Amino acid sequence: MSWTFSASLLLTYVVLTQASICPMVSCRDLPTGTCATVVSSTEIGITSQGCEAGFICTAKGLFDWLDRLDTVPGSSYACYPDNTGVTFSEKMSAKWPCYTRVENKNFYNNATSNACASDEDCKLADSTVVRGSCVCGLRASNPLGICQPDYSADVFAGYWEECGSESFITDPVVGYYWHLYMAYYPYVAYFDVPCATSLLEVADFKTFQTEYEWGRGLALAAGLWLGIVN
Repeated sequence: MSWTFSASLLLTYVVLTQASICPMVSCRDLPTGTCATVVSSTEIGITSQGCEAGFICTAKGLFDWLDRLDTVPGSSYACYPDNTGVTFSEKMSAKWPCYTRVENKNFYNNATSNACASDEDCKLADSTVVRGSCVCGLRASNPLGICQPDYSADVFAGYWEECGSESFITDPVVGYYWHLYMAYYPYVAYFDVPCATSLLEVADFKTFQTEYEWGRGLALAAGLWLGIVN
């Protein structure tokens, strides 16, 4: 079988068709420099060791490769030089935009389930169906896809709280955390294999999630302390 692809706003996902299922993901001890391998027509294996220093592997690149290859078992996808041109310090100094929130962009009938077999399962409250909204994630045994929420959905309420009435989120950790969480939601919110952190999108998210939660913990502690002393 093969998987088809569609471009979203910030990421190319594996998109389900009515006749296809998501590939299962397993963690494998692969040769140095190998990011992933096609185990079978329904399974891909991702390196447990990660890529070498100076090399990366992205979910986008991996799934683009699978599409071109037509999922031939035994084929391998190599890590490649990190030529993104964006350093960690640059990520830490960026300002992130606040979008315009639109009403009625939760899932239809206030559905909370993220499981989907087609885009129709991801219909929004305003009855729109976004092509490519049912996408495959990085999971070990669930063949169903994950609905990509609209940026205005309540699941991203924390982002809208951070924005308030501002045009930008000026705290780079907060901004980049929400950028990663919203743009790569099907990958970072539901992955259940540890080797998913070998992929740049997930690795970045985990790093900034730790920084974000640490910062929020400090802010909470400071608030509690002020409450006590006052």
